[in-house]
Amino acid sequence: MEPEQDGRQVKRQRAEDEQANGAAPQQDAPVAMEVADDTAKVVDAPKAAAPAPLSNNKAKKEGRKANKENAKDPARSRCQQLTRDIHQSAKDNNLKKAMILFEEAQQEAVKLPQSVFNTLMYLACGGNEWETYARGSQPSNAQSGEAFPTREECIAAADTLWAHMQGANIPAENTTYMALARIEAIKGNPEQALAWAETSISKAQPVQLRLFHPALVGYCLKGDVAAALALDARICQLKLEHLDYGEYEFARLLEVLAKAGSWEQWTGVLFRMRDELNQLSPSTLDIIRSYFESERATEVFGPSTINQPPTNPTEPAAVETQPPPKRKRGRPRKQPQAAPPAAEAAAGAAGQAPAAGEAAVAAAAGAASNGAAARGGASGGLSSAASDGGSSGSSGSVTSGEEAGGRADGTATASSSGTAGGGPKYVAGAARWRVTSGVEVDAKGFSAAAGACLKVVDLEEAEWTSFAAGIASLAIKQELRKDEFARYMEWFDRNGPFDVLVDGANVAFYGQNRPSGGFCWKQIMSMMELARAKHPGARVLLMLHLKRIQDPEAAKPEVQAFLEHLKSQRAFYYTPPGSNDDWYWLYATVKAKHKGLLISNDELRDHIFSLLRPKHFLKWKSRHIVHYSFTPEGVPSLVYPAAFTQCVQELENGSWMFPGQDGTWLCATPVAEGAEGKVAE
Repeated sequence: MEPEQDGRQVKRQRAEDEQANGAAPQQDAPVAMEVADDTAKVVDAPKAAAPAPLSNNKAKKEGRKANKENAKDPARSRCQQLTRDIHQSAKDNNLKKAMILFEEAQQEAVKLPQSVFNTLMYLACGGNEWETYARGSQPSNAQSGEAFPTREECIAAADTLWAHMQGANIPAENTTYMALARIEAIKGNPEQALAWAETSISKAQPVQLRLFHPALVGYCLKGDVAAALALDARICQLKLEHLDYGEYEFARLLEVLAKAGSWEQWTGVLFRMRDELNQLSPSTLDIIRSYFESERATEVFGPSTINQPPTNPTEPAAVETQPPPKRKRGRPRKQPQAAPPAAEAAAGAAGQAPAAGEAAVAAAAGAASNGAAARGGASGGLSSAASDGGSSGSSGSVTSGEEAGGRADGTATASSSGTAGGGPKYVAGAARWRVTSGVEVDAKGFSAAAGACLKVVDLEEAEWTSFAAGIASLAIKQELRKDEFARYMEWFDRNGPFDVLVDGANVAFYGQNRPSGGFCWKQIMSMMELARAKHPGARVLLMLHLKRIQDPEAAKPEVQAFLEHLKSQRAFYYTPPGSNDDWYWLYATVKAKHKGLLISNDELRDHIFSLLRPKHFLKWKSRHIVHYSFTPEGVPSLVYPAAFTQCVQELENGSWMFPGQDGTWLCATPVAEGAEGKVAE
């Protein structure tokens, strides 16, 4: 996405051009054209407001005025025409025509605006197809018959444009550096791609995660694990929330590690994915499947893993090698194992990283040397995740305890069962992985293919604190009256926390989309009664907007008695005029941490929720929302969250489960040599 100032400039230029022809302004081509080229999570610059539509008479008047001005200034008119034609060529993905128009501008000494060079550079680096070029393929569009330029044409055009920009002292912007990095990836030079990303950062340009994609893809194609690890740590070092990894970044790490990485590096990424993602695309599942079916994955079952349980680094090594202990059926024994310090992992990466990225690699080594501190950044560096030992280093809290309705109680928590050493968890007799697609999981989380149950994965203590602070910060910024939410936070500190939150408006309007329907206080009363019955001893809070208690219906004696009773128990809070009550109940639920439950059928698709960090919001959403329904007679019932969390998980018997987008799972289970259905014990 182009920077904000360029968007405004292009819109203004386009408006002037089209008003000259008596037409209403249209959306600028480069802004519409530059869409996310992958699944990365990026914070784009806000879009400039579109010009107000003109009436027919006013448009004609403005058009005649512009025509007169253009007649007086032919150079301005020619610049507008070339700008318009180049933007149209970009829409048509016609690099050849765009470059011809650019050459005409140079021959005629027409000074093109900065936005045109952003468009040309975007087009020259392959646009959204840059990664296809980088992987050595030629893009094609069989449906439209659209002709894409060749790899050589893209490189030649980008070199020509960049040379002209340097000679004409045209300043480079974020879009320019991103295009230069992509061109270097197409050339097969990820080191220089990283150098361009670092140059952009040094020029105080907006930092976007996709700025690092060209270098990351290049390291994947080269199988350069050390450089990819250093880049991962470098991104972590920036410690910017909007640089949280998405599936695309994790998939690239898995891709390079599948070629030359260690088991601990591989599982380190899987544990990070567990904390960030709740489903995986088919392409990512293909990478995972290919790895577990490869010889590299079976090497973890070698003699060093099977015959010798992991040793405790705090104890002296035994003089004699002891035979492996006999294992009983049931839950495998957890064995401690040393993990290489994060500083050593990063130092190794820095020693092998390309010269063009020396600054980034050195910074990455410094960030990773802080171990867990490096995890405090965007997503946690690969080296730090490995040093933390997978389970203890991953940020999710895992528990097998369940409450009524299948909800975890949040008290009997334990870290995941991953290992920090060179192999999977101690599974005697295992020799290979059995990989199964389309696996079903029952209501209790049991998978027959895996032979074990999925667990509940929730936020850690530090994540709860960070999540609540993020909600408060956004709410104060979004609210019309800034002091209202701060006043609510003070009230909550005095009276909270609450275990169960009832979204009053959502409950009251359930099933009311009929002529006689409306805000139903009876449904709220029934729901509050049910919530207390289902959670005896828990504190239940009803939240409503102020206007609801000012409605005529609220003046009825039974409603007034109900509200007075809640107020006496400090179990009721109303949000003030102009406030979005979503912020209020979300904050209260998160402040209750593991115990917090929200009774609501709200799917939380409002734009405000997109402002929250996905790594916190998605995990919270899957664990802490209780849905409900009412019978025709008005009797409510509750549907609690599942008894397990939909995310990447390593199970107690060493199996791995990966959630797909279609609701099924990919399962990788350790089995004995030649075994078809029996899990190794």
